[in-house]
Amino acid sequence: MKLTSLFLFCCLFCAVSSCTDKRTTYYADSEIIDGSTVIDIPALKDSTIIACSSVFSDVEYIPLETNSYSAVGMIDKLEFTEDGDMIVFDERNGIVMRYDRDGHYMNKIGERGHQKNEYVKPTDMAYDSFHKQVIIWDNFKKALLYYDINGNLVDKTESDLWYGKLEVLDNDNLVICNSHEIKDNTNALKFFLVDRKGKIRKEFNEYNTITGFQKAYNKVFSKCDGHVLCHTEYSSNIFEFRNDSLVPRYHLSFGKNGIPDDWFGYDKDKFHKMIHTNNNITYCNNFFETSKYIITTLSMDCLYLCIKEKKEYGNKVYAGFNLRHDLCGIKIIDESGGLMNTATVVPVAVNSGKCYFVIEPSVFATFTDNLKEIKKQLDGNHQYKGESISDDDIRKFELLAQNNNPIILKCTLK
Repeated sequence: MKLTSLFLFCCLFCAVSSCTDKRTTYYADSEIIDGSTVIDIPALKDSTIIACSSVFSDVEYIPLETNSYSAVGMIDKLEFTEDGDMIVFDERNGIVMRYDRDGHYMNKIGERGHQKNEYVKPTDMAYDSFHKQVIIWDNFKKALLYYDINGNLVDKTESDLWYGKLEVLDNDNLVICNSHEIKDNTNALKFFLVDRKGKIRKEFNEYNTITGFQKAYNKVFSKCDGHVLCHTEYSSNIFEFRNDSLVPRYHLSFGKNGIPDDWFGYDKDKFHKMIHTNNNITYCNNFFETSKYIITTLSMDCLYLCIKEKKEYGNKVYAGFNLRHDLCGIKIIDESGGLMNTATVVPVAVNSGKCYFVIEPSVFATFTDNLKEIKKQLDGNHQYKGESISDDDIRKFELLAQNNNPIILKCTLK
């Protein structure tokens, strides 16, 4: 069987996943703030699939170990220790856990409950590499809880300030984004610099964002190679915290596909109607940066992953609403262009030149069935002299399909 024939055969098994109040700012989204670098984002309508091999050099599937202590629903945040351990936050289930780099369960970080060393309703967590601690904000107790890496409580600070989302800035400071009354609008987001005791050191009034109908802001902060970036939904402006300053860093330009400024004067229902009925309208869902790439998930008619080289590296854009897994590790499948597509386009983290995504185990069940069928046909074709698919290959993906916890997809950028 020729490779081209195999490619056509594989295509039959490829299921391309389809995408299934007033707000104002002190700066209009169309206005470029002084000091910002403009990033032009082209129209992505014709972009459907990103082949992993086009932008990644390696792909690794990491199943999170399943046991009676480590049931994970959704992964809302993923951070890393210096040793490569993964700190996983599942907000819906109110749990924080540590896994090693291979996905083996290490320990819980604290426990859910009403005791002094427990939290009731955690809304965010951050890993503090300066003190080797995990910081959790309990919205019920209105407290910052500091745990060591083994999950033991070492400090606790109560605060009158409601912490929405948080990140560690340096040895002494945290940055937070919370709901705060601004100009008589109680549904506003505001950035603060606070010390480890929760005391406000600085308020950043110059970049307040009135967001009376903002859906969520769980992706406000991204920590990339030591930099803390921040971004709010619907905005085209990306900021960076530097010492005690909030500095304009990037402006995403979508051209005629950006949200028109006058839409922000509409009420909640009309605004969302305009967004949902204009499929070309584009805005940023999350934002990451490496030394070579800008990585963002964009909302249009569906979610698109957009990886753009920085100008000095060529400015090439890789975009699509599916990832084609042509680096799965099975030679005959990879050389044929890949067999499995996943609608996995929202990175949960970017760290040390690697993008991390979350995949549901059920995705691998169909892939495994397809591998078995291809192996059967290859083994039954006596004229085919090439490499087949081994039982070990199939077993590897069967185990992924059987895992009860999410699978971490670690993709190494070129």
